[in-house]
Amino acid sequence: MALKEDEKQLGKKVLTAINYLDKVGGTDALVAANSTVTLLIAAVKALPNTIGSEAQACAAIARGLALAVPNNILSESHGASTIAGLRTTVFNAISDTVPVFPTFAGDLP
Repeated sequence: MALKEDEKQLGKKVLTAINYLDKVGGTDALVAANSTVTLLIAAVKALPNTIGSEAQACAAIARGLALAVPNNILSESHGASTIAGLRTTVFNAISDTVPVFPTFAGDLP
């Protein structure tokens, strides 16, 4: 199913969230162990807070990931086993009309 333009724009927020994931302790193992977006969001929220702003960053990443399913950017069962796999799926969903690089990280919700 083709994404609507507003869904693609929201996809930039999802892509940003994924690109920040490793900055707060997210790993490929975290993605692989949480096969649905809902489980992944819960896992991100549960990451240990080792620096002062990390809890806020985790909350922002969780908000970004929460945009993925209702806007048809990811299916609930995302099928990715790595952060790069998530990034590629989102990038491929939005990049045909939204000018963005796979490493885009400028739109954290």
